[in-house]
Amino acid sequence: WDIWARTFNESSNSKINIEDTKILADLTIFGNSNTLNFKNSEIQFNMSLNGSNNTYNFDNLVSSDKIPKTLIVFGGNSLENNNNTTTVSNTILNTSNESSFDILYLNKSGSNNTFNIINSTFHDDNPITANDSALIVISGASGSHNNVTSSTINTGNGYIFLDLTPQGGNSFITSNSTLTGAIMAEIDQSSTIGLTDNSIWNLTGEKSA
Repeated sequence: WDIWARTFNESSNSKINIEDTKILADLTIFGNSNTLNFKNSEIQFNMSLNGSNNTYNFDNLVSSDKIPKTLIVFGGNSLENNNNTTTVSNTILNTSNESSFDILYLNKSGSNNTFNIINSTFHDDNPITANDSALIVISGASGSHNNVTSSTINTGNGYIFLDLTPQGGNSFITSNSTLTGAIMAEIDQSSTIGLTDNSIWNLTGEKSA
């Protein structure tokens, strides 16, 4: 299937499964208390997930063949998105050019959200440039939990951008994972980072804090 839709409105308390599909345009999804499952699918443009009490599962995402290989934006910027869980699992993504990223998780205004990366690899194909990022996490108002489990994130001499502290209580925790790249954050902000279960973060580049 190829999906060209711009806006998709879910009702409440529904479950939607999407498999073997290409998303060929920016997609905005609205709804509350729903479950959305993407599997074996390719997302070529930004995806905005808006609503509360939702579960979003992205399993075995296919790396886009478009250039640049900026894959996906999860979350919204201004809308209140609360109590959501977004999980990316069993996925291998590659960035091919400068100033691009594999995953951007953006939820600046919502509270009590969870973002999980499980059994996945994000890799920068051009790690000598300092402007690349395999992962950008901007987590909202408070109580947001960002977890990397059994995964590898390698941005070479680029960076992993974390913006977790507008109101505190947010965290970035790794388990049995290896991360390579500088840590980059907003000026005058701090981030709670935990490395557990033999996790390693190889700090490289000039943006490490």
